[in-house]
Amino acid sequence: MTKRNKSKPTLLSCGSLIPSLHYGPFSRDWWYTTTIENEIPLVPIRLGMKIAIILKEQKFILRVVQGYSRHSQQPGYCCQAGIFSSNVEESCSAALTSIYQRIFQTKTKFSGPQELGFDDDSIVNQLLEGVLFRPFYILVDKFRIFIYSLDKQDFASLFVYTYCKKRSLFVQTMEKTSCKIEIYHETTLVVTFEGDTPMEVWKKTGILQKLDGFVLFGLNDNYTKKRLKSRELPTCQPTDWTNDDTMNVLYSYYLKKRTLANINWQSMFLKWTSGIMEIWSSLRKIYPENHVFGEREIRAWQAFLRAAGCTNITPSGIDKSKAIYFIILKTKKFYNDR
Repeated sequence: MTKRNKSKPTLLSCGSLIPSLHYGPFSRDWWYTTTIENEIPLVPIRLGMKIAIILKEQKFILRVVQGYSRHSQQPGYCCQAGIFSSNVEESCSAALTSIYQRIFQTKTKFSGPQELGFDDDSIVNQLLEGVLFRPFYILVDKFRIFIYSLDKQDFASLFVYTYCKKRSLFVQTMEKTSCKIEIYHETTLVVTFEGDTPMEVWKKTGILQKLDGFVLFGLNDNYTKKRLKSRELPTCQPTDWTNDDTMNVLYSYYLKKRTLANINWQSMFLKWTSGIMEIWSSLRKIYPENHVFGEREIRAWQAFLRAAGCTNITPSGIDKSKAIYFIILKTKKFYNDR
């Protein structure tokens, strides 16, 4: 391969972490594998991230979007250089190659995602800002299992295998005593199995019966056990409340599955700068007038607030169905003044 007059990539925009993409059923495509010594840490391919690179004194800008012609849930890549723009491609190298060849009338090809700066420590560190959990791979039998959610009450993993003679994505989730396996062909969910345990739900699939369900979920793996044992719940401080990536991760972890969709939960944090907040009166401002709060939903809100750096100061003896008080012990201004 010939050498090119090439500059180091420059990160123009970090883009965003999207819980449904980076911690969802197609999440393995949104993390890039780097190698540092003996470990293989993953770095997020963030939606909207933009990289600039100079080749032969021409500036090329690469951008990550959601989806391309064959898959709407995987990353897509666009490249722009002056008046030239590429189609949305499956890889950054394909997008860059198409524009480079048009400009310089050459057959030169680019073959690696290093053009996005994933071999640059400075860029990688910026892309990791706001990441509270980094997924990882384990090897089980002949399967490379991707674990993208890991704690004692919410575990999720996936791998690729054949179902009905088609290459399929097996998405495994476990919440407390409920286990589920969803099988996808491309982006289409074709079948769902549910059971109380990993063994029970895998028995219902009728396939891979020689392997233990806990093994297929990835739960018996020593590295998984080690990560689970040391796993810290996602938290932040009031200074992070304006960081959408951090707050979206907390929302997805503590509240998303336990409340209404599309509520403006962010407004509670953005309007509350210091002092004491009474929960019920604040929640009524963002929920429909006729909404009935369940006990599980309120517990989720309290966990969310504690994780965001607040403290419950409700006096004992007060009816908590009528008043729950939280306080920011260290205000945003306090942190900003340090």
